[in-house]
Amino acid sequence: MTTTTVTPVVASTTNATTASGAAHTAASSIHNASNYRRSYASTLRTWTLHDCSALTNVRSGDEMVALWGRWRGTRGKPVTTTWTVTPESLDASWTSFVNRWNTEPGFAEVVDGRETDRRQRALGLLREEVCRLLWDQERTSCLVHHLEGCPSCREYGRSRLNVDAWNGVIARQPFTEEERFCIGRYRRALSEFIHAAETPALRPHARTPSQYPECPRGVWREAPLYPPMAGTQASELDNAWRGATERCDSWGPT
Repeated sequence: MTTTTVTPVVASTTNATTASGAAHTAASSIHNASNYRRSYASTLRTWTLHDCSALTNVRSGDEMVALWGRWRGTRGKPVTTTWTVTPESLDASWTSFVNRWNTEPGFAEVVDGRETDRRQRALGLLREEVCRLLWDQERTSCLVHHLEGCPSCREYGRSRLNVDAWNGVIARQPFTEEERFCIGRYRRALSEFIHAAETPALRPHARTPSQYPECPRGVWREAPLYPPMAGTQASELDNAWRGATERCDSWGPT
């Protein structure tokens, strides 16, 4: 009598079904993740560049576009497309700006503070460069000390020269081309800093703080790298600079 053996195929069928289900689940997960990324990316570009329709408590569209440009400038970023800046990235930046303006009552002050800090840092570096260049040429005084008061010169007990004494220093030893170029940059930075200090900043219309209880008013804490001379106000620096402009005009490019 011959016995026939039947090989079960249930396990193989089950394994194939499980593998097919896993593949379907993986494909579904990838599809859902892709949809989520597209959905999330779209929220980053809710509003196109310069679309002011969603802004609240604004003065004018032009002022808001200008404030956005200043905000971009505090981080050294352009406001137009370049080979690295796409229209989509500008839309995302504008959307972020709209959200922050609508939810942060102190956002304009934050921009003002960042601009001031950026200008002070740039001006401080130029002051140090001018001082270093002039002392490298073995001059008896520093232009920054003459105009504003230089901490480095004060540290070494150098007195501030009056107009006649300073003009005598320059007559005996004219500036080099490198010094003239650096002094020109310093003059422009100082002029811009004084002008910005005297220009009223953009302020939003009155807001109702209770509308955004979860967003406390932001406070910008400045930490200038190069503080002005004690007791010196912007108006005093302006007067000193204007008084020195005529005698500085021939020293470097404007």
